[in-house]
This record gives sequence, structure tokens and C-alpha cells, in this order.
Amino acid sequence: MLATLTDFCRRYGIEGGKDDAAVRVCLEGVSSEIARECGRTWNGQPCLERSAITLVSGLIERGKRSLWLPAWPIVEVAEVKEAALGDFAGADALVEDTDYILDRGLGRLVRIGTSWLAGAATIRIVFTGGYTAAETAEAEGYIPSAAWASGSDYTAETEVLYGGAIWLCTESVSGATSPPSTDPEHWSLKDFLLPADLREAALQQAGFTWQRRASLGLTSESVQGGAVSAYAKDELLPGVRKTCAGYRRRLG
Repeated sequence: MLATLTDFCRRYGIEGGKDDAAVRVCLEGVSSEIARECGRTWNGQPCLERSAITLVSGLIERGKRSLWLPAWPIVEVAEVKEAALGDFAGADALVEDTDYILDRGLGRLVRIGTSWLAGAATIRIVFTGGYTAAETAEAEGYIPSAAWASGSDYTAETEVLYGGAIWLCTESVSGATSPPSTDPEHWSLKDFLLPADLREAALQQAGFTWQRRASLGLTSESVQGGAVSAYAKDELLPGVRKTCAGYRRRLG
């Protein structure tokens, strides 16, 4: 979910435990709507939140250099293989920065020196992408208290915040001058944190949906002599749509 039960109950003054099951369903539904509005789905399922995916390509056209992944930003690429007719068992894994470039923010892989193997089901990518779920981020000790700072000393297993993400120090470094995102020798990416505006959008939309839960789809209109009710399409709030627009894919 893009917001927690605690977030919602605190925001709208609902006693904790009283309607937890119903609120959770509301938050899950709203989170899915927002994911779809952001264009983050795979096989019909939302993947705005962190998702582990094994993707086999559809038809790859000749000369194609960029592959766009459905869940991003990309946390980790575990394996990339090319093979004719889907024969991945006998194929060697491609190597990052040798065979392809990983563009985490845009969610794409760019082939180096050539194009991707043309044909149907010629590429398999095992990866993890998307933002931390709100409940995961709330877990005790999940988010480190310190941000990365230039010139500091870091020991292995230390976690820091940098660029909206959690980074793990894999090898001790003294007087660090290169930020984690440009120093793979000493740092590995653990997670991309859920942006605050997406969490806020989920709370706003869930609050609106919760308040209208007994009359979803109904709208009232005053007419001479009284009022009538009719069905209308319930949509995302304008402010929520505006937020989602900032997270749709930007081809570049």
C-alpha cells in the first residue's frame, strides 16, 4: 500500500482497529488506481511498489537499442540473457557496463555496441523495481538515520540515505568523496524510498473514497421541485492525477 493504516486513521480521526479491514481494502484499491495512473503495471498487476519480476520479451524489432522495464526505478538486475527461440538455459548472462547500460531512474537497459537480439522471446530479464511499500518503510530500523556525507568514513554494512534511496556500504571507505550512486566499488543499492507526494496522494484519494463509500457512482443534481441522483464515474482527484503525471514514463 502507498500509505499505512496508521497514516489513514491519524489523518481522518478514525479509531484504530475499528475499521482496519475496510480501510486496508480502500488503501489497496486506491494504491492500485494510482499505480495504473502512473503507468506502472505488469501483466495487468500494479508494480509501482517494489516488485520482483522475470520478464521475457515480446517481439524485438531489428535495431532496437533500449528496453523499457515495467517497474522502475530499478533496484536490482539479477540476470539478463539473450537467446534465439527462448533457449535461455544455454545462454551466457550479459554483463552490466560491458554488454548493457542500466538506467535505473528511467527504467531501461541500453545495449552497448550493438542492438538487442531481434525476434520473439529473445530476451529474459530478472529484476526488481519500484518503490518501498509504506508499511515496509515503517518497520523499526528500516530507514537509516544518517544521510551520506562527503568526507566521512564508512565501514562495511553501514546503511545511509542518498538521493531518495537506501545504500549499503559493501567495503569500508575513508574520506568518501564519490556518492554511493557513482561508487559501485563501495556501495550497493538496497531500496528506493516511496516519495512523499505519492504517499500524500494515496491518503487524499483514500479519504475521498472512504467518505463516499456508501454512494460511489452517485451524483446529486438540483432541479426544479427537488433533487435527483444519477450514476457518475468516480475518478481520481485532480490533484492526485497531477501528482501521478510526474511519475509516468519519460522517454529519453
